[in-house]
Amino acid sequence: MTLKQQKIVASLDIGSNKIVCLIGYINGMGKICIKGIGHQQSRGIQCGKIINKKEAEKSILTTISLAEKMAGYNINSITIGISTSEIFSSTINSNIDLNGKEVKDKDVLNLLKNIKNILRNEEKEIIHLMPLQYCLDNNVVDSPYNIEAENLEITFHLLSTKKQVLNKIKDCIKATVLDINNYVSCGYASSLSVLNETERELGALILDIGASGTNLSVVYNNKYVYEGNIKIGGDIITKDMSIILKTTQEIAEKVKVLNANFTLSEKDEENLIKLEINGDEEFEVAKSNIKLVNDISKARIEEIIKLAMKQLEENGLQNIPQYIILVGGTSLIPGIDSFINHLTGLETRIGYNEGFNIQDKNLMVELKNPIYSVSTGILKFIQSKNNSKNMNVENNMTFVNILKKIFC
Repeated sequence: MTLKQQKIVASLDIGSNKIVCLIGYINGMGKICIKGIGHQQSRGIQCGKIINKKEAEKSILTTISLAEKMAGYNINSITIGISTSEIFSSTINSNIDLNGKEVKDKDVLNLLKNIKNILRNEEKEIIHLMPLQYCLDNNVVDSPYNIEAENLEITFHLLSTKKQVLNKIKDCIKATVLDINNYVSCGYASSLSVLNETERELGALILDIGASGTNLSVVYNNKYVYEGNIKIGGDIITKDMSIILKTTQEIAEKVKVLNANFTLSEKDEENLIKLEINGDEEFEVAKSNIKLVNDISKARIEEIIKLAMKQLEENGLQNIPQYIILVGGTSLIPGIDSFINHLTGLETRIGYNEGFNIQDKNLMVELKNPIYSVSTGILKFIQSKNNSKNMNVENNMTFVNILKKIFC
């Protein structure tokens, strides 16, 4: 099978700190083979929002071009991640009368039409619509098929965003002359990328500690049940260091990256800050010890964890997570997983990306990094949609497959 006969796929993660594009193809086994990556520092984007169209457009164009150059071919369409800070996460119930009959495809489509009408009045667009529970005549069932009933009610996890958010993204993508295949919630993408089967079943909280915010995603009983956002991330640690060390944020960021390490002993923490000294300001900063860097970092990480747990409690989810999975740039601080485990008592690990066919060894090592959890997760979303589509061609389309085909 030649490359032209295979399905070329691409993902775009528009983050506040970086923009990442991955390009690959789906092989004959239905697996994603990644061939190229492009990444650039974000311009014109703040807290996941496009605030300067021209700058954002230029960053996106450059990122995609770099990925195409590495992959060795051009793309025609792309799937885009939507920042969790721009997503509304809610549960919604919808029901239809069956009048003693079994569920039909038309019943499902009418049910979805009702939800779409509600959102249309609120100027929102559906990103994902995921069934959480089915009830036939007030009785919970695993599947609503092949059962006669008077009424069907479904509880959905709805992820939606404002129409203007998508319009801004569409305006930027116009310059690339690419079609947009789908939008994917960044939190949902990360969940696809880093969770194992046990974590999906027993309950896991994914914490994506990014630059300007922290995204929360909860998966339980193999269902994506919640998504939220905290307005502080790794940048607040940098700002604190800048103030306390009386230096620029640029130098403070270098100090954080080079020195924050929660695995150090008390003795080693007394060592002076490691910094390549290029001026008097950096020389003064280097007189402080590493303990100060760790104390500043730990204080903010603890604050993020407290806010995350409070948000889960407010949504009745405090007892669900049995595991915490860390992704994003701040997850690279050595020992942060053990520190959060100590704070919460929950088993905590770093979310490394696995399960891709990557021939370039350097690229394979790079993409395991948890900062790429969204980008790789979008590709897994594409893979799942593709496999589901192929199954639907071979088999009769079921109720759940209809939902997956349209929204999941």
